[in-house]
Amino acid sequence: MPPRPAISELKRRFPFYLFLAVVAASAFLGGTSRVDTVWLLALRLFCCLAIPLALLWPAPERPARKLDVPLLFLAALAVAIGIQLIPLPPAIWTALPGHAHFAQAAELAGFPQPWRPISLTPWLTWNSLLTLLPITAALLCLARMDARFEDRLVIVYLCVLAVNLLFGVLQVAGLMDGPPLRYRFIHKDSAIGFFTNRNHAAVLLATGFPVLRLWVELARNDAERWKQRAILAAIAGLGMVPVIMATGSRSGMTVALVAIAIALGMAPLTPLSKRSAGGFPFLRIALCAVPFLLAGVIALSGKARSLNRIIGNNVLEERRLELLPTNLRLLREFFPFGSGFGSFDPVFRVHEPDSALALSYFNHAHNDVLELLITGGLPAFALFALLAGWIVWRVLPSRHAGSVREALYARTGAIVIALWFAGSLTDYPLRVPFADVMLAFALFWLCPRATTDDASGKRR
Repeated sequence: MPPRPAISELKRRFPFYLFLAVVAASAFLGGTSRVDTVWLLALRLFCCLAIPLALLWPAPERPARKLDVPLLFLAALAVAIGIQLIPLPPAIWTALPGHAHFAQAAELAGFPQPWRPISLTPWLTWNSLLTLLPITAALLCLARMDARFEDRLVIVYLCVLAVNLLFGVLQVAGLMDGPPLRYRFIHKDSAIGFFTNRNHAAVLLATGFPVLRLWVELARNDAERWKQRAILAAIAGLGMVPVIMATGSRSGMTVALVAIAIALGMAPLTPLSKRSAGGFPFLRIALCAVPFLLAGVIALSGKARSLNRIIGNNVLEERRLELLPTNLRLLREFFPFGSGFGSFDPVFRVHEPDSALALSYFNHAHNDVLELLITGGLPAFALFALLAGWIVWRVLPSRHAGSVREALYARTGAIVIALWFAGSLTDYPLRVPFADVMLAFALFWLCPRATTDDASGKRR
């Protein structure tokens, strides 16, 4: 007997609904990367249930995209982390760059040298391995998703941003004290949304500009619907500018301005190109100028926390720049095998100069590429370089010849990933589970379709 329509429909819908549950759980439970946060335990337990469900769920008849490369990259990253947890004999361990200094602990205690792994902090490296659970659950759900839900992901992404934006407004207005769930450390009086860190919140909102542009351009074959979406996207984009400035994140504001410029240039304004040649350039100039004019008005009103922090602080005196020589010394000392994923904070404390001692501590390098090299060594950086190469390869024009729709998705995915990476040059947003799950959207858009497209961009 053929399956009942209700059961067949549930089989198609379940992976999409499970993905929504992973997004919601990561938003409410995964707004921080601190290892002492109890909410992360609940999130990881939920992901441990979602992953086998996604793996065991039957593959759809019409899968949306092939996520082999991102899943393979995650598997390789998990292997790289796992290798750092394998105990090594004393002769090998003490010969590793940067490790001989720590071998003195056993000598001073009068114990024989034990077998130890590459990681100087195995418990924190195990934690780094567990941080892969949310994005793994998200990608596995997307791999099982039916093709007809593909366009809905754009709406889901924008809805998550809208809720994050609403929370930010309530937080700045004093009607909401931090994220929905209480964390131990948060940036108070800032529009941080679901996050505990203003820089992470600002970068997330900045990624909304190219996604809004994608949402508009998906209606490019319907001029009337395109105009309606363009108006709504312009209003939403203008609404994000003051909230980003209210986060107090200088790097986030910079990323947002870059995102606006890229979003405006990622595709032609097709329905408006039929207008007079004289009016069209002025429209593009006006669209580019409005966000900057709005930013100027907000700055003059004194509400721009990001600008206030730039004007009120000497960037050259930032601790991140002051401690850069120390971080580079750590890189040289532990290269090429690294000190162990998650070990930056304890290892940095050993090498921290007396002049840098303060009431606050330096929990990360605030440059994730540099920290990846320090803790993960050359193997981790090689994986990062391979991922970057794949992203560039996926957005080459030759990969999407004849498919405008596929090119738009790939460009958006690459731009969103690039914005997250840009934010990682001065902070560590991709160490936060919620940010990782939002990154899964971009990786999905960047992957090739599971079925071919015709010249019009329609799925066959």
